[in-house]
Amino acid sequence: MEKENQRLSRFGDGFALVPLGKCAREGEIARWPDAWLSVLVILISFENKKTRKSYPSLDTLAALGGISKENASNAILLLQNNKWLTSSREPSIRGRQRYVYTMLYPPYVVGAGEGNNWISVYDDVIKSGVWAVMPPSARKLFLVMKAFAMEGFYANTGWVGEYTSESYSNTCHDFAEDFDFMPASVLDGFGRDRPTLAALCGIAERTFRDAKNWLTDNELMHFYEGDYCTGLAFPHQPKRYAPKVLEALENKKKLQSEAIKRGCTGHATKRLRAIKVRSKQASQRGGDPRLGRRERGSAADSELLKSIE
Repeated sequence: MEKENQRLSRFGDGFALVPLGKCAREGEIARWPDAWLSVLVILISFENKKTRKSYPSLDTLAALGGISKENASNAILLLQNNKWLTSSREPSIRGRQRYVYTMLYPPYVVGAGEGNNWISVYDDVIKSGVWAVMPPSARKLFLVMKAFAMEGFYANTGWVGEYTSESYSNTCHDFAEDFDFMPASVLDGFGRDRPTLAALCGIAERTFRDAKNWLTDNELMHFYEGDYCTGLAFPHQPKRYAPKVLEALENKKKLQSEAIKRGCTGHATKRLRAIKVRSKQASQRGGDPRLGRRERGSAADSELLKSIE
């Protein structure tokens, strides 16, 4: 139990407010590139809500997003082009340059009447590495289903009142749990009152079933039956984490720290490594044919110096 509590405290119990609720419910999320969606959620999870700035490195975005650095960089460019953020460089505490992303989407305002446009994604899902290994189809399904779910007590309870429909209030009373909840009545409406979940995510039915099973098997979604309501629960702090993702991220940070101590950036380290390999092969390569090899201190070398003088 103690080890489990340490793990949970490591990732935190905060949450990112992702302004995609309306888009998810209307099916627009189906057209979004997977890398774009993954990076946006991570950037928001690292955002300082007062300054609107987010500081994750490209390595962190790639690792926690389950994508390559190239795809992470392309996603940032796409987000810039679509006015979600601006990107710039500024000195860090150590005096080195780092990228900073300033978020441009309208911030959440308590009491503004737009609570149903926000989806809460908890830190434990993102910073535990679970988001990185989650299949892209499962990510979209997770966000879409959360967009239709009621918020638990860890989230701002004002959202519940703004989004709760009459059917919600008639079915569930005093909902205050450490998970988001989708009543069975809402689940029954997909494919009848609104498009199917597969259609809202832009995936095939078979892919939808695989995504649903992945979320269930990994305890990000489970059946819930309470005194007043039955439906699906989405835990705020799932019991899974991705050790390989966290280990790779930790190793990358160690390498960067060692490089900083040596006064080398990542690019300099790569160049030095390449030059080191080539230096060992210099004697075999021969070099420029117009140049001869000097053996310092030899008779030939002495004669050469005399000729120069």
